[in-house]
Amino acid sequence: MQSRIVQISKSYFKAFLLWQASKGRQKTYVIALSIVVGFLCAMAAYLLKQGVHLVEQFFVDGIISDNKQVLYFALPLIGLAITQLLIKYVLREPPGHGVSDALYSISKGEGEISSKKMYSSILTSAFTVGFGGSCGLEGPAVGTSSAIGSNFARFMRVNRKTRYLLIGCGAAASLSAIFKAPIAAIVFAMEVLLLDITTFSLIPLLLSSVSAALFSRLFSGDGLMFEFTIHDDFTFSDMPYFILLGFAAGFLSLYFTRVYNLVGRIFGKVQGWVPRVLIGGALLGLLVYLFPPLYGEGFGTIRHLVGGNIEEVLANSQFSEFKDSVWFILGFLLLVVFFKAFATAITFGAGGVGGIFAPTLFMGS
Repeated sequence: MQSRIVQISKSYFKAFLLWQASKGRQKTYVIALSIVVGFLCAMAAYLLKQGVHLVEQFFVDGIISDNKQVLYFALPLIGLAITQLLIKYVLREPPGHGVSDALYSISKGEGEISSKKMYSSILTSAFTVGFGGSCGLEGPAVGTSSAIGSNFARFMRVNRKTRYLLIGCGAAASLSAIFKAPIAAIVFAMEVLLLDITTFSLIPLLLSSVSAALFSRLFSGDGLMFEFTIHDDFTFSDMPYFILLGFAAGFLSLYFTRVYNLVGRIFGKVQGWVPRVLIGGALLGLLVYLFPPLYGEGFGTIRHLVGGNIEEVLANSQFSEFKDSVWFILGFLLLVVFFKAFATAITFGAGGVGGIFAPTLFMGS
């Protein structure tokens, strides 16, 4: 009986594939697939965020609420150790590097991405970031969603060009789900993944991105990641300040790249994952203990700054008694920006899994 059901299912599936292969229905079929990819990637992004939240809630919040800030020192080491144990003994292969994997699969890999990468980044980055690894979740989200697009395309037996398009749909959908910004996500997919964009291919990208944003609202509510109110109108006399800000951001990007490469080379000389985790965990723990805003993604700090609550950046730190001193807070923030590049580079050098988009956004804000 069971084998009979399987045979009938296979025959219907083959008939469905023949139906969609006709020229008149192929475009409609691709559009439908892009919406499904948008839903799946929105769910993956939600699970990634919830995974980090659960790790922080069950393992971290109790420690911090008990005023044991000294244990900040140990948390990154624990997270890095769990991440490496998962990679070595459970996944048995690196989870990849998100955008880089998607680019490689499009340029040289025929659009094929390992099915393990649909969940490996979610699992490992949740422990890395949840325990204080100073990196973001956007890279793992893009890598996971690109893998979903690739494997879904393979399952539906579409051609290579459509497979590339669904990888782009997955990448756009993940960022749209996280930031609820569909248009910006489409621009990312076109510019970063270097897709061969045609007039028609914009439609699946748009629908995948918009559907992901809508599904994200169903899963996580209508709240935006960053909410702010503009109190003053822009005037031309303010232009020099924005130009200076642009130069400062450019300098920070160069500084971040140099530090990231330098620290990566240093950790590359350390033999064995255990010494790398111990050294990296100790250094990162020290930085997080002294500068709690370096903990995790850092989006909470950005929200405090955008909301005008700059004194909150000293919360849970050893310097909370100086929260009424504006000059001390400014000096503290400058040190946080300086050490953020080191904290992120150490996280990756020690074997953590995450992305670098959030750290650069943190430094710029």
